[in-house]
Amino acid sequence: ILTLYQPMASDMRAVATYMKSITYMERIAKYCKNIAVAAQYLKDKPTYDVCECLRPMGDTAAEMVRIVIDGLMNASVDGFDRITDMDNILDDALRHDMKKIIDFITTCPESADVCTYYISVMKFIERIGDHACKIAEKVTFMVTGFHAIIE
Repeated sequence: ILTLYQPMASDMRAVATYMKSITYMERIAKYCKNIAVAAQYLKDKPTYDVCECLRPMGDTAAEMVRIVIDGLMNASVDGFDRITDMDNILDDALRHDMKKIIDFITTCPESADVCTYYISVMKFIERIGDHACKIAEKVTFMVTGFHAIIE
């Protein structure tokens, strides 16, 4: 703990941030792999127009990851003010579309298999956003020396 606040504290914060960020990036990569596996499975399945938020969610999560990786690489918190709002967008979209999908499954039971994959992909995307928030918290501490909670 002492080394986090001493003259070489910034170096220790950087090392700790890189080490923890690697864990978060590995988790993001696993979610991306799971999304690719789901897409491969779904390519020959019927499509249902119930996930209007899926593509915007993916775009939002990708932008969040770009912002935090850029911040990590440049030791900067530029753009981090948008991260919380973007995470809220993902959370709201997940809640909105999940309810829609569940309602759709009750009216069209044969869609359950495909719709379950839609829900999984949406949850993976939302978790990617959560891990981007965690990286942003670590980078903020690395750059400023102050803990930030990004939810």
